[in-house]
Amino acid sequence: MKHTLIALAMGLASTAAFANTGNINFHGTITPGGTCPIEVVMPGTGGSILPQIGLGSYPPEYFGPTAGKQTTPRTFALRIDPDHCTINPGTDAYVTFTGAYGAAGTNLYSLKPHGATGVALAIQDRSLTNLAPGRESAPYPLKATEANEMLFHAMYENTGPVTDGDAASEVRFSVDIR
Repeated sequence: MKHTLIALAMGLASTAAFANTGNINFHGTITPGGTCPIEVVMPGTGGSILPQIGLGSYPPEYFGPTAGKQTTPRTFALRIDPDHCTINPGTDAYVTFTGAYGAAGTNLYSLKPHGATGVALAIQDRSLTNLAPGRESAPYPLKATEANEMLFHAMYENTGPVTDGDAASEVRFSVDIR
């Protein structure tokens, strides 16, 4: 019995020696809603709502010395379901994004302060060009009788020499259907 207790005590002691600390990031929003619910989804899945969009992890060296290098784009969609909104035939949707941390230059979204520097978030609409903060997207023709997925692409883009750190951003969107 003594040997079992000693072994158990040593096992517990060795487990405690490998303890570590870390961070837990919590994120959510309270939104005013609107007349038509719009979901951020993984394109083509029919229902996979995205709580966030992962852009990957890159070393500062990936970006090189000159500004403008982009990472691999991650595609996401804003889905409008005609079961929850009335969509008239022949209407288009226009999306406007606004960065919670402001703009970085003319067509990028700033990252959360106190993280990586020299890098920002780029969002492209269906024209595959960076969509400037506060500027309306290209039109997305809507179907009146089936779900509509408006595709966008997000990636990091460097604005100068990049330093390591957290590379998070928050972007709000509004959709104008007309």
